[in-house]
Amino acid sequence: MVFAAAAALPAIAVAKDPEPEVLKRNGQWVIDHDRDRCHLTAQFGSGDGSVLARFSRYQPGDGFDFSIFGNRLKINGRPQALLDFGLPGAPVETQGFRTGSLGELPAIFFGEERLDGWPRKGEWPLKEGETAPPVTPDMEAAVHSATVSIKHKPTFRLEFGSMREPFELMRHCMTTLVESWGYDPKVQATLSRPLKPVGEPANWLLSSDFPTGTLNNGASGSVRFRLDVDAAGNVARCNALSRPSPDSFADIVCRALSRRAKYEPARDAQGRPVASFIMQNVWNSGG
Repeated sequence: MVFAAAAALPAIAVAKDPEPEVLKRNGQWVIDHDRDRCHLTAQFGSGDGSVLARFSRYQPGDGFDFSIFGNRLKINGRPQALLDFGLPGAPVETQGFRTGSLGELPAIFFGEERLDGWPRKGEWPLKEGETAPPVTPDMEAAVHSATVSIKHKPTFRLEFGSMREPFELMRHCMTTLVESWGYDPKVQATLSRPLKPVGEPANWLLSSDFPTGTLNNGASGSVRFRLDVDAAGNVARCNALSRPSPDSFADIVCRALSRRAKYEPARDAQGRPVASFIMQNVWNSGG
C-alpha cells in the first residue's frame, strides 16, 4: 500500500538548461596567414544570427586564439564566458577574453586557449621541468564543435565537423611561417633545451622606461611579442604582435627588452647552441 501510494504521486519537473542553438558550418575551413600568424576561418549559421569563427596561432604548439564575430555577440561590459570544445572535463571560465569589433561587427576574442581547456585548477603553475600535456591528433579528431556560453546571452554551439584535417593545415602553415622567420622547423621542433631567461624577467622593464602618463592614462591591454634570440642568447629582434592603446607602449616594451633581455641559448638535439624564438605577453594595467 505504501509503495502504491508513492507511485501515484505526480512527477516533479526538474528545470533543465535549454539546449544550445546549433549553428552549422557553411562551406569549408579556410587557411591563410600573415607575417606572424596562421588563421583558420569558417562561417556558421545564416542571416543576422550567423557567426564567423577564427583560430589564430602565433607559434607551433597546442595553443591558439579563438575569435568569433557576429551581431549576436553585442554585449555590454565583460561578462563571464565559458568555451567548451567537447573534450572530457568541464569547460573552464575563460580568463583571456575581451570584446571588440571587426568593422561594425561585434566580436569576442578568447586568448591563449587549447582544445582541452588546459590548464585547469590544480594543474597550474607548472613545476620546474614539467611540460603541458600534448593535444594529440586523435584529440583533435574528436573535437566536432565549440559551445559558447555567455552570461545573460543564449548559449550556442558551432558545429565544426572533425578538426583533425583543419589542425593539420594549421601545423603545415606554422612550418611555413617558421621557415619565413629564418629558422629550420625540424631543429626548432627537436630542441633538447628551449630558451631560458638569465636573471629575473621582471627587471627587464622599468617604470622609468615609460614617459609620464603612458602608464597612467587609464589605458590597459597587453603586448604580445616574439623575441628572436641568437645562438649567444642575445635578442636579435623584437616583433610586436599586438599593439594596445597607447600605441607607443609596444615600441617602448620592444626597445627595453632588446637592451636588457638575456637568455641561455636554446640547444639543438645534439646539444649545440642555436638561434631560436620565444613568445611573451607584457601587460599594461593602466592607471
